[in-house]
Amino acid sequence: MKTEAVGTHAERAAIITHLCGAEKNRILDLEAGPDRTAAYLADLGHDIVAVELIERCHYDPVHSRWIDEWQPAEKPENTLAQTIRYYTLVDLLLLLEGSGLRIKHLEIEGEGVDISANQHMTGKDWFQRDYSYLVQLLGDE
Repeated sequence: MKTEAVGTHAERAAIITHLCGAEKNRILDLEAGPDRTAAYLADLGHDIVAVELIERCHYDPVHSRWIDEWQPAEKPENTLAQTIRYYTLVDLLLLLEGSGLRIKHLEIEGEGVDISANQHMTGKDWFQRDYSYLVQLLGDE
């Protein structure tokens, strides 16, 4: 049986039954939202604790970190955050210095980028979809 999110309330209830058995359960529904699955599960007799979350993501350019925050809508003081080290193209270029490697091709979100032009890349929201870049390296000749 698949256990990832599925479309209907009944399918989601079937997953709960598959994972937890037929007895009534206490269920924590994070990011409950307006889809009413929590209400459906409550109608089936489960004890539901629904927590609406607000997610915010942003980039800290000073520390080169991606920050992902989850804030309970009713208790903002209980906000949790995680950060992920983000290696920028500048980090890669510094790493390549003196290594005998150079960038042959660079793509950000499927779009080729010419860094040899040494121009500022502005006017585009980079890293909004993939949060990654693809680089083809070649050895110096």
